[in-house]
Amino acid sequence: MGVLTRVIAALVLLGSSLGICSAHDRPASVDLSAYQTPIRNQGAQHTCIVFSAIAALEAAYLHAGYGQLDLSEAMLNHFGKMMWLEPNWATTIAKGEDGRESQVGAFGGGSGAQYLQELASGLRTTVETAMPYHPSGFNHNEFPALANSWDSTFWTQRRADDFNLDPRALPRAALTQPFYYSVRQFRTISGNEPDAIESALAGGHEVVWDFRVSGKLSPRGAAIWQPCNESSRCDSKGAHAMLIIGYDRTDPDPAKHAFLVKNSWGRTAWPDGYTRVSYAYLRAYGLRGAFITEIEPPRPWPELAFIGRWSLKVGDLDGTLDIYHVPGVSQWLIQQYHGVGPDRRVGVFYDSAGKPFRVNGYIFPDRLEIYIDPREPNAHWDRIGGLRIVLTRPVDGATKGYYINQKGQKIEASAKLTTAAPKETVASQ
Repeated sequence: MGVLTRVIAALVLLGSSLGICSAHDRPASVDLSAYQTPIRNQGAQHTCIVFSAIAALEAAYLHAGYGQLDLSEAMLNHFGKMMWLEPNWATTIAKGEDGRESQVGAFGGGSGAQYLQELASGLRTTVETAMPYHPSGFNHNEFPALANSWDSTFWTQRRADDFNLDPRALPRAALTQPFYYSVRQFRTISGNEPDAIESALAGGHEVVWDFRVSGKLSPRGAAIWQPCNESSRCDSKGAHAMLIIGYDRTDPDPAKHAFLVKNSWGRTAWPDGYTRVSYAYLRAYGLRGAFITEIEPPRPWPELAFIGRWSLKVGDLDGTLDIYHVPGVSQWLIQQYHGVGPDRRVGVFYDSAGKPFRVNGYIFPDRLEIYIDPREPNAHWDRIGGLRIVLTRPVDGATKGYYINQKGQKIEASAKLTTAAPKETVASQ
């Protein structure tokens, strides 16, 4: 797209963010399908939330003049789980220093609107080819530990890292891309008010829609989804997320008014392959909506070079350093749950005897600065103290650096990237 087209797209985004698209100004129909990437199928995984968020992100970049992108749903899901930080500190205290504070990237769950929040708070994704999606997901045949449910007490932090940092689940290519994609600003709206959703769509914004699945569905057919009525009994089928890309209320019969929706269950029998959801369905089951008002320009994410499982040696100290968190990406979560202090979490260090120590610090494009405090193994996420270690940016899976001992002497430090596969995998129900 040319400069003029980008300016027009930017003005459309600005107009919606200023709320100038009133009910009186709205057209009777809006169709943003020209800005959509192909309809995809999430397969057996519970990842509708990342599919809706990625669909919104791809459309927002296309609106902004970056062309059609194919972004990685797998990376967004994996990072959303791996870099999650338990916001209730009392829970972390109760679990101990190896209690799981992140989540396991093999599982889905959450909300589509929440993923826009995470993207606007430091999380990013990259292209699909760097971390392809697996429709069938990972299972216990590949990773025996996955026989355990996502909320099982089996999952210590180290066992979560065994999966999250395994190159089979997190390829190194995903951590070394030249460009990553994210959100600069977004807005949330009601998920059951047609006026609010129409307004966003008329302003040029697709809407990530979280809702309860019930009523009369047509997952593959060419019917309009309708809610239950007094003469029909419909059971709730849980929650789902999709991307609303338009609406049409031009028909004189209000029963035929519908929202145009991009679902992640594959194409439907409608000629364009999209789903139709009635206004009554949206009112009955909608939970929350969200839309992107500004994207981040594509840029590198050099801090990811430090993500992984490292064999660390610092003077007489040696062990395993698991780095699974970029400081700051969970600040929104801490604030939302009324936690205190900045998010400085980096990961966990396990000494040669296997004793864990929570690790905080700073990740810069050219170096890593971490703190391991032997007096406080279950260090709060904002705690800076103890042994300070500085490591340079890795080259070919290795890095060097130093620490200053109590005598003021500079002692050499080094680390080498290892695989995250454990020596022995234990699975228990």
